[in-house]
Amino acid sequence: MMNKVSQVSAFVLLLVSYQSVAGNHVTSSKFPVSFIPDLLSQPSDLSLRHASDTQFNASRDLILAHNSTKSANSSVKKETQDGLFILGRHEWILLASSTQYFSAYIDPLSENSRIGVSDLVEFERNGKDWVTFKLLDKEYKFAIHEKVKVPDKSDKSLPVVKLRTKLGDINEEIEYVLINGGSGIVLGENFLRDLAVQNRKYDYIQGRVKK
Repeated sequence: MMNKVSQVSAFVLLLVSYQSVAGNHVTSSKFPVSFIPDLLSQPSDLSLRHASDTQFNASRDLILAHNSTKSANSSVKKETQDGLFILGRHEWILLASSTQYFSAYIDPLSENSRIGVSDLVEFERNGKDWVTFKLLDKEYKFAIHEKVKVPDKSDKSLPVVKLRTKLGDINEEIEYVLINGGSGIVLGENFLRDLAVQNRKYDYIQGRVKK
């Protein structure tokens, strides 16, 4: 009889100890279950202002394209009822006189549009400031429109140029900040303003503009 009582007591003590340890583990957790964010939830499909992509932040890094894309099919809407263009996370664009398609990252939270270039050199022509640079090994020369400071990009002012930009049915002259030593193209709020909204579920909603 005593052996059975001892066995029962030992089992109860073991069970109480396990519950105590488990309880301490949950209560001492740095990230309680109720506070774990749902990374799949999105505030809105169509939005000019939203949280930045958790896997890619164009405000920190300029890259050519997202690691994984989900191209839109023909059933995805390209315009809103108000006549605004709907853009994906990335869109194909043509720049200036180039016939090369570029994959541009759409970032409504970025105030400026930016281009990562190489071999950037500023010079003077006829009393005006100009800049020459290379983009995918092709050389370009443009007059400098103005200079701005971009936080975390440079401790000095960076040149801004105006470039004809074609995206779907959009054909506008857009101001771009040139980032020497960077790569990729970002279309910011100055491109989207009063013109387009974003559907972050897809890439390349507008398709390639005809050359």
